[in-house]
Amino acid sequence: MKQWKISALVLACSLAACGGGGNSGETKQTITTVKVVGASLADMGVFGYKFTVQPASAGTSYPVYSERIAAAYGVKGFCKAYAFTAPSTFTLQPGCTNHAVAGAVVNNYVSALNAEVPSVATSIIKQLVDAGSTGYAATDLLLVGEASSNDAAAIATAYLTSAQAPSTQAYPKLIISLLGASAANTLFTADPSGAQAGAAYMQALADKLTAAIQANALSKGAQRVAVVNTLDVTRTPKFKKVLSDIASAQGQAAAAGVQTLVRTWIQAYNTRLASNVAALGSQVALVDIYQGFNDELDAPDQYGLINITTTVCDEIVNAGATPGVTALSTTGVPQACTDAAASSITPSTGGDGTSKWWQKALFADNFHPTPYGHQLLGQLVAKRLSEAGWL
Repeated sequence: MKQWKISALVLACSLAACGGGGNSGETKQTITTVKVVGASLADMGVFGYKFTVQPASAGTSYPVYSERIAAAYGVKGFCKAYAFTAPSTFTLQPGCTNHAVAGAVVNNYVSALNAEVPSVATSIIKQLVDAGSTGYAATDLLLVGEASSNDAAAIATAYLTSAQAPSTQAYPKLIISLLGASAANTLFTADPSGAQAGAAYMQALADKLTAAIQANALSKGAQRVAVVNTLDVTRTPKFKKVLSDIASAQGQAAAAGVQTLVRTWIQAYNTRLASNVAALGSQVALVDIYQGFNDELDAPDQYGLINITTTVCDEIVNAGATPGVTALSTTGVPQACTDAAASSITPSTGGDGTSKWWQKALFADNFHPTPYGHQLLGQLVAKRLSEAGWL
């Protein structure tokens, strides 16, 4: 199994703008601007908070991995590119280059409208258009984050919804939104189970993202583009709960079948994306979060992790540290899921006997990492950038 570690000294430098990557101790490439597109993992707080453990004290901030990468290059004034006004208005902020927005997807299909809506900031395509609107300089780095993981979750949700309530047509409608009715009908005729349609959808998703990178980044002068693939969402606490419910209702074999199917779709996406990225040439580097995430779960002790099963937010609720709050993990990461609340409890599992137990847990809520999880992700991205000769 492929694994890696970086010494404390190297990690401190690579994530705190010390330079590094070359034998001389200086960065191999000069990067003055880091542009980011992505979803919740890279989101700096568009909706008022980051999707991780929240700081209870004003003035304290836990950087998400995109911020760590900007810091590694010594970029100053790195800020969120969109200001959000409820219910759905996103306004571009001049001079800010982090376009990541929680919930963003490559195929921004809105089920209520039965249509894709590519013109809002929750579309990764829209983010790429906005990020590339002023072109790219030789000193720019574009980080294309993990938005496709939301697409993987969306297709799994649509599939399970249709299985439970066929009349919703949730799954066929999602497939049609990207592949078109003719191609979708052909796939469903050949394989009524929908497995082939799902694989084709995920491959088309990779093609859609690659085409958008070509049109809005490479064609506009981008010389360094890092693209993050999709992690195995079936190993997140959120999906594990879904699988547990399926096992309870239909048996373990049914749950295993769903997990295998979704993994097959994710692998179809990652394989096509890797092929597409390779075809784009040395200007584009693939960051394999799929392997990195699985390595952390398979060998947590090698990454300093003491809890990879329960979430910090759930432990806080279960310990009664937030009176009146009963579902932190299913409602995102609200302000109640704080470092202070976590430090005040003894977790039911994954503790180390100190108030700092949560600092070495992997999951903040059922889908998002803790600050330490972001550190590990930043480490993974920094390693790939170094391999490409860009850090």
